[in-house]
Amino acid sequence: MQDSYQELARLLAFDPGQRRIPVLACPEALAAAANSLAQSRRAVLCSGFYIGRAAAWETDGPLGTLVLAATLQQVGIEPIIFTDTGALAIFEAGMRVLDLQIPLRGFDPGKAPAPEALLHCQPDALVAIERSGQASDGNYYNANGQVVTEQVAHFDPLFAAANDHGITTIAIGDGGNEIGFGARIQEVRQLLGASWHIACVTPAHHLIACGVSNWGSYAVAAIVAELKHGQIPCDQTLLLTMLEEIVAAGAIDGVSGQTTPSVDGLPLAVELAMFNRLTSVLPTPTTRVARV
Repeated sequence: MQDSYQELARLLAFDPGQRRIPVLACPEALAAAANSLAQSRRAVLCSGFYIGRAAAWETDGPLGTLVLAATLQQVGIEPIIFTDTGALAIFEAGMRVLDLQIPLRGFDPGKAPAPEALLHCQPDALVAIERSGQASDGNYYNANGQVVTEQVAHFDPLFAAANDHGITTIAIGDGGNEIGFGARIQEVRQLLGASWHIACVTPAHHLIACGVSNWGSYAVAAIVAELKHGQIPCDQTLLLTMLEEIVAAGAIDGVSGQTTPSVDGLPLAVELAMFNRLTSVLPTPTTRVARV
């Protein structure tokens, strides 16, 4: 399996957006995160990234979150999704495509949910996937430095509560301004250069850096499916349908700002190819259309 983890990390380090952050991808973090998640009974997944200039949520994050959630449910782990109230329709659209019936909670912008919102769920793991994180000045930033503090729910305190209560924290991100990158804050600031101030200071036990955050989720889902002798209940066709449906529900490409079925300004073929590659590295094929 170690060779497989190395190959997965190599794929995740592909940096089409030239953000430099994916250089932090490593097989050890990927393996530790997936193995921990595979041992969980219940997991809370936090996602949804607000693009201020377009006043909308992007396609990177929801796809990976929903694929991971469906995989967790398929192998007997209970997933719960936390997002912003404004992003609920996007996740609901994706859930319909996968016929995924799980708890989905939306939280108001500009506020931090009470720790009880997390603790009442009694999760064993808390996972952030492309989720805005708090910088050292207390603000939340887009990659271009735009402040979105009042437009997003503040999930960072939930990660502090998780640490206090022995809940494993996992984070997946691609820009350094997402929850989790506080675990490697000095390296992140150096990689961000003049944009160092956007770096998130909130750490996670396991940080998965990648070229596109969806990809990190696909890799984790593949490993969990392998470890639990299950399958990812999604294939390329369903992934494309899900992408089209979340765009119809209001999601945008976070780089181009357009309402197109694409992710991070890349050709659609790149997202679909990476999904296929990341889910075919492990010894046992992990993608199969198996409705949850």
